[in-house]
Amino acid sequence: MLAPVLTAAALGLTAASGACAGLAVVRRAAPKRVVPAAIAMAVSAVDMLLPGTLLAPVAWGALLLLLALGLLLGRTAATARAELAWHAGSTLVMAAMWFGMAMPAAAAVTEPAVTAPGGAAHGGHGGPVLGVLLLVAALALAVAAFRHLPRARRQEPGIAAWRHPLMAVAMLAMLAAMPAW
Repeated sequence: MLAPVLTAAALGLTAASGACAGLAVVRRAAPKRVVPAAIAMAVSAVDMLLPGTLLAPVAWGALLLLLALGLLLGRTAATARAELAWHAGSTLVMAAMWFGMAMPAAAAVTEPAVTAPGGAAHGGHGGPVLGVLLLVAALALAVAAFRHLPRARRQEPGIAAWRHPLMAVAMLAMLAAMPAW
């Protein structure tokens, strides 16, 4: 019902954010170091929301975690640090989503499945506590991105300044589209 709409919205917002990030790199408003993380985020979002998987959830989580850390490490010009931090924050939230998706698989090995009334097996993506923590993190990222937007639009006119708010809202849509947190 609502899940296909949220999935389509998340994919569309992810694509729009990727296009804005690419435009920012071309205009030199964002360093080229964000490109691998942006591509991995877009591919992982598609993999997360569509049937079938390219990589296991733990592999996606580890890859995104390494990319986020790579964005934060190394010598960087002061003007690029904020941009790298924005991308690292989004990448860390996405990595946490993937690690959350890996949790039920690990729990299935050590614990029997819990059956809900009516006979349906109950399996979430790391449980409701992790879902709430991810929701709080994604909401905080979205609020910060929208609060930062006026300054970003003064520094770089046009749609490229929307890359972080678009990605934050895309992650909120991804979280909402995932069944049974």
